[in-house]
Amino acid sequence: MIKVLVYGEDTDSTGVQLYEALSAVFRITYISGTRFYDCGETPELLLVESNRKFQCNFEDGIVLFKRMSAPVEIDRCFCAIAASDNIQALQALKNTDCRVITCGMSIRDTLTLSSAGEQSAAVSLQRGIHTLSGAVEESREVLLRLRRARPPYTVLAAAALLLLCGRAQEVTEL
Repeated sequence: MIKVLVYGEDTDSTGVQLYEALSAVFRITYISGTRFYDCGETPELLLVESNRKFQCNFEDGIVLFKRMSAPVEIDRCFCAIAASDNIQALQALKNTDCRVITCGMSIRDTLTLSSAGEQSAAVSLQRGIHTLSGAVEESREVLLRLRRARPPYTVLAAAALLLLCGRAQEVTEL
């Protein structure tokens, strides 16, 4: 099971947006405050959403920062995903061994949107990343068919998770 901690303010709906999008690809158990959604089978993905300061110390998990997040301490994780303009998250990751995937619209970001519409998006992986299995995903375009319109950061974060988990097909539906 892949552990993903979605961290940030309750007013930011990134966690539930990711759950809705990724449930087309993964069997997910989603826990957030008083919400608990279970896929009814052995989950592939454990998605836990929190707005509280926490200490993160797991080698095989992913920390995904919402656009709005408070300070956090991270000792160790496999990978962290953050918006490139989320200064607090990037500052917390600065002195860790976590691999960082940045999402945004800059040429310096790991993932950026090449094109986006209400029903599809093209995400550009601008440099190679290591997946959870140790394989390398080289630079490429990821085409996403959207079941409904989604915020740009949600699309980028979902694409990052798909790539890290080795589940980004030629065209993936979210």
